[in-house]
Amino acid sequence: AKENADKPAEKQEKATPKAGENVQTATIGTGDKTVTVKTTAAAGVLPEGAKLVVKKLANQDQAYQDAESTLKDSQVTYDDFLALDVGFEVNGKEVEPEAGSVQVQFELGAGLLPETADTSTLAVQHLTDGKAETVTNEVAVTENGMKADFTVNSFSTFTITWWGDDYKKYYEFTAHYIDENGNAINPSASNVELSDN
Repeated sequence: AKENADKPAEKQEKATPKAGENVQTATIGTGDKTVTVKTTAAAGVLPEGAKLVVKKLANQDQAYQDAESTLKDSQVTYDDFLALDVGFEVNGKEVEPEAGSVQVQFELGAGLLPETADTSTLAVQHLTDGKAETVTNEVAVTENGMKADFTVNSFSTFTITWWGDDYKKYYEFTAHYIDENGNAINPSASNVELSDN
């Protein structure tokens, strides 16, 4: 009987640290262009009453243009990018974590990326103080979109960059040798070196 009495106490003790966690989720957009951001912070990391706020930046926004400049100044190479303003507010005023880090998860719908995007090149950068820091280049991709997890100590603009699917500049094609009459010559040739000159 004593063993059984101890078991619930053990379970309750293990769950206690998570009871104080601040977990928030914000979703913007619709359909396959949905952006969902989830944050998890230990008790006391965020100011009391802090609310997660997410905004997708449009290319005409000054913040988007600033992000583009920051990526360029930080020598981040890419074909295109998506910019998100992610942060916390208390009564409409921006606030930052007070002590410690916050775990962040991005989930983006497949419609936010062009069909030409090479999903193996996706990376997430955190832009702060005029610099871009890559927080993760491990992005899980499914037919429904992409998911990225990382940890930060502060919030501002985040960018998701990618290269087009031709970024390696490799092309595959089949060449046929023919004579002046149109007849095939040595049709079994393979691994022939070509020049673009």
